[in-house]
Amino acid sequence: MHRICVFYHEKTRYLSNFMPILWRALGDSTQRLPAQPAWNDVGMVFWRRYCTDTNRYNKRNALRMLHSCHLKEFTVNHWRFWRLYFTLLSIVVHIFFYDIVLGRWFGGSTIRRWVRLARRFRRLAIDLGGVPIKLGQFLSVRVDVLPAPVTAILADLRDQVPPVDFAQIIPVFVAAWGQRYDDVMEDFDSTPVAAASLGQVYKARRRDDQRLVAIKVLRPGIHTVISTDLAAVQAIVRLIKNYPLIRQRVDLQRIFDEFALVLRQELDYRIEANNNATLAGFLDQMPRVALPVIHPDLSNRDVLVMDWVDGISPDNGEALTAAGIDRKAVATQLLDIFFTQCFVHGTFHADPHPGTLLI
Repeated sequence: MHRICVFYHEKTRYLSNFMPILWRALGDSTQRLPAQPAWNDVGMVFWRRYCTDTNRYNKRNALRMLHSCHLKEFTVNHWRFWRLYFTLLSIVVHIFFYDIVLGRWFGGSTIRRWVRLARRFRRLAIDLGGVPIKLGQFLSVRVDVLPAPVTAILADLRDQVPPVDFAQIIPVFVAAWGQRYDDVMEDFDSTPVAAASLGQVYKARRRDDQRLVAIKVLRPGIHTVISTDLAAVQAIVRLIKNYPLIRQRVDLQRIFDEFALVLRQELDYRIEANNNATLAGFLDQMPRVALPVIHPDLSNRDVLVMDWVDGISPDNGEALTAAGIDRKAVATQLLDIFFTQCFVHGTFHADPHPGTLLI
């Protein structure tokens, strides 16, 4: 007998454009620039802040602002944007040249080149975090589109994300709980049990009722990181979405809008808690399905506390076999669970990968 534990979360449609982020970093509430700038305006905003009303270039003021201590966050965003943009652009150009132009005569790309591109993107994703991690995770499950060696390389992004130092996480707990984490929890392991693109998970025990809990916490500054990354990806989408071979096959802008929508909702753990409660209303009627119990008194937008659940990842075939679990029966039950969600209740788990399911 086995039970399937489902960790449910959902995501959002608000896509901030890059310009308001830069103005907030500058601490300026008045925007003299257009509200919807083109992507190439982003590289120029840093000097326009101190230019004349005609927006003529003023090198001295630009350099003064660029080196100002108030622009530390902005310069990080600025260079992050361009690094991600040019990396994605080089991959697009590479694929266009070798697979489309030369592919007409030489039969297209080789697996070896695709593997090199995948490794390059994985290095970038691990270094930057944020949206590149999410893109890699999304592509890692598209075995219907990408070769198996490529998806295998990108699959590492599901569980090999470098964690944020615990000292940077402590202020998030203080802001959420109004006191130090060790006043609320005991047996708190400062080493995260899991680290993802947006947050990380810790294991601890509540002091008041001794319940073992999992604590999800957003990475500090992740909202700015995601907005910056989405601006870079949007720039690439605008560049290639109208190419005939792409436009005839897929609405790239709509895919990006949906990607940004769900990603924004992942930045608010209150949405995940509400969705968990919604699913629990009908999944609790299925005897072999369980959802972790949320602790609302310790949860907010940036921190989510739930009961700790032990289990086996569904993609760990050896562990399932060793535990005497029939994988075919698990697959059948998972199919029944998701069909019930979709066709009976109309609300379903929209991200069923091995990181959100335990057996």
